[in-house]
Amino acid sequence: MAGFKVFNDSDQSIWVTIYDPFGQQIGYGNVDKGKNHEFTSGFYAIGSQYKLLAEYPTAEPHRWTTTTRQYLTKTDHDSIHLRGDASGGHWHNP
Repeated sequence: MAGFKVFNDSDQSIWVTIYDPFGQQIGYGNVDKGKNHEFTSGFYAIGSQYKLLAEYPTAEPHRWTTTTRQYLTKTDHDSIHLRGDASGGHWHNP
């Protein structure tokens, strides 16, 4: 099933939200430090661009947020990594 597999390479648990090309929220959830989570619920179209938002800490108020836009290219899931610490984070393609 198409979607995104988010790897949390940071030393903090993060909250991830995924938005479809029209700005509608289609996936969200906590990704524990050193773990990964597959976001596959909802409709993901191959070739479409999605916005991925990461927030730390997982509850408000957030100390930092980081976003990226990714095109979905695979029929099972595309992988993306988040790196960072309590002072900030950034997305990284493997």
